[in-house]
Amino acid sequence: MNNKSQVFRDDVLNIFTDASIKPLQVKNTWDGCSGAVSVINEDKEDYDRRVVIIRNCTNNIAELTAIEVGVDLAIDNIGKFSRINLFSDSKISVLGLRDWIWNWMNSSRDMRYMTTSSGTPIKNLNIILNIINKILMIDPNLSQFNIYHCKGHALGKGELIQKTFYEVNKLKISIEDALELGKYNDIVDNLTRDTLYHYPEGGLEMSVVPFSIHPTNMSLYKEIIGRRSFRW
Repeated sequence: MNNKSQVFRDDVLNIFTDASIKPLQVKNTWDGCSGAVSVINEDKEDYDRRVVIIRNCTNNIAELTAIEVGVDLAIDNIGKFSRINLFSDSKISVLGLRDWIWNWMNSSRDMRYMTTSSGTPIKNLNIILNIINKILMIDPNLSQFNIYHCKGHALGKGELIQKTFYEVNKLKISIEDALELGKYNDIVDNLTRDTLYHYPEGGLEMSVVPFSIHPTNMSLYKEIIGRRSFRW
């Protein structure tokens, strides 16, 4: 990747998250694998990769947990890079954490019991609050943090990735960067699927436990999560 890339630069850490699930014998139950791969550029694409197995989960739980694993990677690299970008192909997860959260707060008196404007409880709120608490650990003065939705299962479809990236994130990216996003999304997708189907039963598991307190500094969270630019 040349130095004209907006996304892949030596002082930027890009984290790609994804999840896979497989059905169990009991109807409507699944095991899942959530993973994250962090890369700087093509010369250092194996910078780090992490996976966790989750028993009896849903696809949304697995996708959110993948983002949580990615945020853990970001926390480990605060101050080492000027910018840390996290990419997820779960549109509902990204929009929930980045855009919808403010409407949920306005519709609720207590973040621990947030609902939609129609009064429907937010699913998997404990994981969402967990992720928010972890994002609050990222000092924006040391590393700018962005979270973006990237079209999944679109390897080689640069124009489609480019189009959907703009629709959801309101940012234009080059076709070259779009192709690279598709490539790394495919890498983490394969990583989670291979791990899920080859890991022995009863292996590595992750229990999603909510923080004992709900987030309080949402002004800081808005400052961290609200930046949506590749510019310096």
